[in-house]
Amino acid sequence: WRDLSCEEQDEFLDALLLVKESGEYDDFVYIHEWFGELTHYTPEFLPWHRWFIWNFEKVLQQATGKCIYIPYWDWERDAEWEWDSDVMHPDTFGTWGETSNVNGRPCVNDGIADYRDSPFARSLGIDDGPLGCVEREFLQGFSFTGEAQMLAMITNYDQYADTSRGNNAVNGFRIEYENGPHMLVHGIIGGHM
Repeated sequence: WRDLSCEEQDEFLDALLLVKESGEYDDFVYIHEWFGELTHYTPEFLPWHRWFIWNFEKVLQQATGKCIYIPYWDWERDAEWEWDSDVMHPDTFGTWGETSNVNGRPCVNDGIADYRDSPFARSLGIDDGPLGCVEREFLQGFSFTGEAQMLAMITNYDQYADTSRGNNAVNGFRIEYENGPHMLVHGIIGGHM
């Protein structure tokens, strides 16, 4: 994300809005929600998500006629600096929701997630009333996984996943990654992605 020019960031955000307004964004949210039990805590976790993101990129490209791709959020660079992440910016994805309070909820009030006029305030899993909002509440006391931790995790496992126990695998890189770095990003954001 940080390596994109301001123009490229704006093009990506505009593409997201186009796809959201077309209804296709909500289709992807629904698919992810619906297939969550089949694609999480299974060996298919990373391959399925890559396929899912690739398909979403194709929708962004079809909507804009441009070679839009989903930029990588290098959250390792934000480890221990999550609150100040360039990704959570008032001009892009919006800041943490604690800066506003709507009926006791930490609603994002800037960026493309601004609860006052964003189409993202009306999405699956979000209140669809006049007070619908994208919520984010920074989870204090936790940190994203840093680069050294990721490298240690990768080198500590000689297998991607233990498939000998089916979907109940308890060792291997995949389960460590999914329960660690992946879940930390969700948890620290503390609301809607």
